[in-house]
Amino acid sequence: MELVLTSDSDPAVEAAVYGAWIIRDQPFPGNNRELGYEVMRQMLRDAGLSWPEEDAAEIEAMLDDVEAGRAGVAEFVDWVRRRAVRA
Repeated sequence: MELVLTSDSDPAVEAAVYGAWIIRDQPFPGNNRELGYEVMRQMLRDAGLSWPEEDAAEIEAMLDDVEAGRAGVAEFVDWVRRRAVRA
C-alpha cells in the first residue's frame, strides 16, 4: 500500500509516515529510532493530538517492528491513528 501525503492529509498519518521513515531508513548518524519517535510525537502535538504513553512495552514492541521491517508503514500509520487522540 502506497501512502500519498497531500495538503489535506490526516495529521496523524503525516506524523506516522515521517516517524516511520526516520526509524526505518536511518538517515542520521545515530539515534534514528528516538528521533523518529520524537518527531512523530511533536507533529502530533503541533496538530493538537495527544499521545498516550501508558503502555511503554507496546510502544517499544511497535518501534522494534518498524525498525526491523516487520511492521510496514501502513501498519504503523494505522497503529498511530488508533492511539492519537484530540487534546
